[in-house]
Amino acid sequence: MHLIVLNGRQHHVPTNIHDILRRRSSFLRPSCIWIDSICIDQLNLEEKNHQVPMMRSIYEKASHVYVCLGEDRDAWLAMAMVNELIFTFLISTPENFSAYVSELYLRRLSGKDLALNARAEAFYQLLCNKWFTRVWVFQEVAFASAATVLYGNWRMIWEYFGTLELIFSDPRFHELMAVFTYTGEAFIDRRFKGLHQFIVMDHMRRERNDFGIFFRGIPLVDILRRTSIFQATVQVDKIFAVLACAEGFEHELKGFIDYTVPLKTTLLRVANHTLRNGHIFESLPYAGIGWTEVEVTAKNEPHDRIPSWVVDVSIFLNLGETLESYKSLLTRIINNDSGQFLDQKPEL
Repeated sequence: MHLIVLNGRQHHVPTNIHDILRRRSSFLRPSCIWIDSICIDQLNLEEKNHQVPMMRSIYEKASHVYVCLGEDRDAWLAMAMVNELIFTFLISTPENFSAYVSELYLRRLSGKDLALNARAEAFYQLLCNKWFTRVWVFQEVAFASAATVLYGNWRMIWEYFGTLELIFSDPRFHELMAVFTYTGEAFIDRRFKGLHQFIVMDHMRRERNDFGIFFRGIPLVDILRRTSIFQATVQVDKIFAVLACAEGFEHELKGFIDYTVPLKTTLLRVANHTLRNGHIFESLPYAGIGWTEVEVTAKNEPHDRIPSWVVDVSIFLNLGETLESYKSLLTRIINNDSGQFLDQKPEL
């Protein structure tokens, strides 16, 4: 922890916050900087109820949003790898880039290219940065009018950095993942801890920028499923942190943000909203998953139980295959393809 002076009073802040303030401060002119953990009293629930619904507007109106990934002595190696990948991708045809990826993979397998090994390891650590896993950064990236990645002494605008999403999400370059997850030991592999989250948030930013002022958000159940892999210290923040990206935020969803009510109340509100808006296929396959006895019953009494159709969207939802099979089954029944005779199509 580090000591800072705020409004004439001393406050302790973690290393990452101290690094941000040190790098963005100037002796020549004052700066106006918004940092959630400092500007919002995290222990004051009423203040959070007032401030959190304003977060989208804050990031939209900020002159610049900085993605601060911290200090690392190997940051220059990681950013060198980023530049190499993006530059090669931009000047190459898909066939040539695929050949480049295959060459990288073979060089990694040989273990003799020490420079590549160092860059690959630093790049792996970059995309495993905990910043990418935090749910609150999702709307920072989605709504920032201008965003810049800061890593050590290096900076890079998000639109350029985000080209990595186009590369890693392209199935033609599937070998690229192995370049960085390769450990050199038999039967031992590793995974990027923040790559999936990075792809999700960059895709959301591109989607919003494509629609511009006509962006009205995406269905709530969809945004909650996309972001369920992100992490939050408080469970309910996995909902509140992404509501601004959903359809109907200004009209209804903004009112869902209330830290004074229990988690089950918020989940009931989300479930009712989802079903009222006709997203039954998207939500029911996840219903009843993740609840523990403590979460299900506040006082272990029957009347406190959460209905079985309520989805616990505060956990990681990874049922893509189940969802597709569920929709396929219902489609076959509705289309009378299951071998059973139905006089009327069921009302869903």
